[in-house]
Amino acid sequence: MNIVYTEARNANWANSDQTAINIEVNFAHLPEQWVWFSAVASGDYPHTHEIYARAVAGDFGPIAEYTE
Repeated sequence: MNIVYTEARNANWANSDQTAINIEVNFAHLPEQWVWFSAVASGDYPHTHEIYARAVAGDFGPIAEYTE
């Protein structure tokens, strides 16, 4: 299955090591408009890497600091 997303927003670091990002994503295949998603630099699915890389590049706005 090719996962397609149309938008992402409200990124924040998911851990203090800054290896994961929690971000709201609008996925084309889901009925909900926005869902929380955890993106990482590496893993099993290409969309995960792409969302992480684009978030780090600032494509979805600033990434909020990690909070416990």
